[in-house]
Amino acid sequence: MATLPIMEPVENVLGAALDTVARPGRRNRRFSPEERSADIIRVATLLIGERGYYGVTLSAVAAECNMTV
Repeated sequence: MATLPIMEPVENVLGAALDTVARPGRRNRRFSPEERSADIIRVATLLIGERGYYGVTLSAVAAECNMTV
């Protein structure tokens, strides 16, 4: 029988998402493609959990990741 991967607690996901927020007085850090992908997946998972699949847009995910679409 296949087992499902264990999801991180919401606090860990949110904390990870907030780590990418630009802070005043600091230079923005450029993420590697792997880090950026992981960030997008974490944020999308969090938003889908909060709003449901049909309540999330790509623009909302991008905004939470401090990206533009």
